[in-house]
Amino acid sequence: MAAGDADVRPRRRAILGGLAVAVVVCAFWIPTHPQRPVEPTGDVYTHLMVARHLVRGDGFRTDIAYPLSFAWPFARELPQPLLHRAPGYALLLAAPVAAVGGDAGRALATVRVLQLVILAGLLWLGSAAWFARGRPGAAVGWAVLVAAHPLVGYAVDRGHDELPAALVLLACWLRHRDGARQPQAVDGGLLAIL
Repeated sequence: MAAGDADVRPRRRAILGGLAVAVVVCAFWIPTHPQRPVEPTGDVYTHLMVARHLVRGDGFRTDIAYPLSFAWPFARELPQPLLHRAPGYALLLAAPVAAVGGDAGRALATVRVLQLVILAGLLWLGSAAWFARGRPGAAVGWAVLVAAHPLVGYAVDRGHDELPAALVLLACWLRHRDGARQPQAVDGGLLAIL
């Protein structure tokens, strides 16, 4: 056996172990967490409005007026510039909004699917890190805590941007938790996305 093969096996085991944990948790998640209705004032609508404007080519604009923006002369009409939300999540939602062709109900369902994919990524990344350290029990514990936390279910159902932010933050932390890695361009990209 070559020395390179010995390096690949633990990494492959970590990747597959993390994937297995993510698949199992998501397989249980879907039937045990039925979609709850989103309040009419839910943040997801703001993000979807901005995504709709992006798809139309209007740029980062929103149809929701916030009193804070009334002080600015350039924001006294609708749609107004996006002043109150970070633009990254709306940019991420532009693809699903374009895919469903403006159907609001399908857009919400697509956001939930996207949130489940992000949740799976979060579970996979965290679990794979524990497997890489030789701690599969901790990987299972991590997954149970994430899946059982009530705010995670809320974030998935309501399309909150905290879930993708948690995924990016976890990726940043895992890349540098031991302090052995020098920052690279990918780290700057992750921080910019965050």
